[in-house]
Amino acid sequence: MKFEKYTTLKGALQSVKFREVPDTDIPKRKASKVMNKKALKVTIHDIEFDADTDSINYMSSVLSIFHAHYNKGISTKDDNGDYPDKNDVYEEVYIDTTLNWKDANNKWKVINGEILSEALQATMVAVGNLL
Repeated sequence: MKFEKYTTLKGALQSVKFREVPDTDIPKRKASKVMNKKALKVTIHDIEFDADTDSINYMSSVLSIFHAHYNKGISTKDDNGDYPDKNDVYEEVYIDTTLNWKDANNKWKVINGEILSEALQATMVAVGNLL
C-alpha cells in the first residue's frame, strides 16, 4: 500500500492528511486529472476557450492589464478637474478595447475584456468542478 497526501480546509485552517491507496490507483487518477485538465474547454459567446493552466495564466495576465487601464481611467481628472463617469470608462476599457485571441481550435478571434473576463470565470468554474 501507498499513501496519498491531500489537504482539508476547515474555516481558515488547512491541514494535510494521508490516506492509503492501492499502488495502481495513484498514477491512473493523477494521469486522468492531468488529461482532463489539458482537454478542458469552455464556450463563451460562441468562442471556445482552452481551460488549461497556461490559458488561465494568459487570461489573468491580460485581464490585469485591462484592470490597470480601468483604474487609471477612473482616477485621472479631465481638463475641468472632474473625474470621468465610471460607466463610460468601463465601456471604453472593457467593451470598446478589442484584442486578437486564439481560440481552442487555434483560430484568431476578436474579443474584448468583458468576454475574456467571462471566459476566465467559466474556466475557473470548470476546473473547480473537475477537482
